[in-house]
Amino acid sequence: MPEPQRILCIDGDEGFRRAVSERLAAEGFDVTAVASRAEGLRAAVSASFDLIFLDMCLAKQDSLDTYQALRAHPSMKHVPMILCTPVAVEGYWETMPYDTDGPCFVMGRSHDFELLLARVSQLLAEGTITRLD
Repeated sequence: MPEPQRILCIDGDEGFRRAVSERLAAEGFDVTAVASRAEGLRAAVSASFDLIFLDMCLAKQDSLDTYQALRAHPSMKHVPMILCTPVAVEGYWETMPYDTDGPCFVMGRSHDFELLLARVSQLLAEGTITRLD
């Protein structure tokens, strides 16, 4: 039996982090959930992950800096990332135009876990994706 795919979830909102983590775990993913930039960076360098889910509105932290620090680490350079932001409308999903190292998408914060699961599965199945419909 193959090992479950590993997802790192870095999200400052405890309720949302828990909901995302529990839903992904229920689908068979091995989820590591952390609340801060420091915890996320420590987790990222201590284990390998197949996908990273990053809250772009971490309280009192520069989330773009977190994203860049993750990308700078050799083991994270090509890992697909989903950047979640509550400032985008629900259902929003777009590629990051300036990201050249690995697949990265921005989505609006949503409790539409079916959409999230579809995007996670698509990213993991296809590796580098140029466009999601």
